[in-house]
Amino acid sequence: MTVMTGRLDRPLLDQATDWLRNLLPPGILGKYILVNGLVGIAMLAYAVVNAPLSLLYTLVALFIMGFCTEWAPVKLTWTPLQGSNLSMSAGVAFAALLILGPAGAILVNSGSALAYCLKEKRPFYKRLMTTAALATSSGVSGMVYILAGGQVPLVLVGQSLIAAGLAAWTFFLFNSSLISGAVSLASGRPFRSVLSNWQWLFLGRFPNP
Repeated sequence: MTVMTGRLDRPLLDQATDWLRNLLPPGILGKYILVNGLVGIAMLAYAVVNAPLSLLYTLVALFIMGFCTEWAPVKLTWTPLQGSNLSMSAGVAFAALLILGPAGAILVNSGSALAYCLKEKRPFYKRLMTTAALATSSGVSGMVYILAGGQVPLVLVGQSLIAAGLAAWTFFLFNSSLISGAVSLASGRPFRSVLSNWQWLFLGRFPNP
């Protein structure tokens, strides 16, 4: 009986293994996305545990705004990025950081990640990488804001304004670096070459081929 069960289960196990392998690209790129995905999950777990429930209505409102601004981005015209779409969700997430703190910013940015995953048919690894980059960048920039002396909610004093500026720069740099690493591994282009291509980089998403 045990042997027969093993024979019956083995094709199912093989299919499950193949399915899991097909979720991520082979080689270093797949490992890079997997590591980033795990870090992103850890950030989301931290955000859920530390969610600012005392400001639940504000959190939900900003989450919806983040989702909507990602779902319906602004079409860029008469710019070097002619024909591209720019999401304003990063601005919503930054506002969430100043109002709700790091955990709130991560949760609000998960709204934009959800919209990114749902609005178009994309490979799983692109959805995972973009979601993880948004969560991690929000978490790291939030930590920088707090460590730099920023107050939650924002108080219009010099220290908090400087901290807000550092947090905004950190989010852009961190998100750009994570996405650039994935694009560099996927395309074979040098990391510095990808990172210097500001014309698409500040859009902050894993681009389509």
